[in-house]
Amino acid sequence: NYGLNHTVTTEQYHSVKPMCYPDLPVDEQTKDMDLSTSFGAVCVMNDPLYWGRDLQILCDVIAYSDHNIPVYNACADLHYSAEYPNPRFGNGAFREAFESLYKASYGIEYEHQYKYGKPNQISYEFVEKIMTENNRKIGHGGPIEAIYMIGDNPDTDVLGAKRAGGKWKSILTLSGLYQGGKHEADYLVEDVVEALEVIKSNHHSSSY
Repeated sequence: NYGLNHTVTTEQYHSVKPMCYPDLPVDEQTKDMDLSTSFGAVCVMNDPLYWGRDLQILCDVIAYSDHNIPVYNACADLHYSAEYPNPRFGNGAFREAFESLYKASYGIEYEHQYKYGKPNQISYEFVEKIMTENNRKIGHGGPIEAIYMIGDNPDTDVLGAKRAGGKWKSILTLSGLYQGGKHEADYLVEDVVEALEVIKSNHHSSSY
């Protein structure tokens, strides 16, 4: 569904080369997958379950490609909020670990990493483009006045909306990661329900 062809997951890679990370046993070794062809890119879509294995494989693939393979990172959240009382490490933490290990191993920063997702402006530009196209297709009755980013993370949700500027407005909720302190959000609310009330009060029946 992502439009990718000839993909290999870290689980599959490990099953073909079980000794690349011997600390984690492989249930069944795969022998019918050809890994002799060089990889064209690495996509990190989310933080993995087995960080040690996936960091090792990521660095191996980069080394086998002569340190010249693009690494696309889809999410920058260092932390996220869950049922546990303290924030949990997210995909941004995995990226930080990779960058630190690579520099410690080779003495330089990896130059071919491309960062997407919040708070990178390209992601907000893409969202605005899609929303504008959809608004036109459904005949909503005029251009979009504003786009609201509702989130609980000042360092990704709010910062991304601020960087995007233009029609973007940010609403920071107190129902997740953010529990007080400095922020640059346009609005601070208790939860998503209150955020929707703010939007409705700002625009009434107009497009938003």
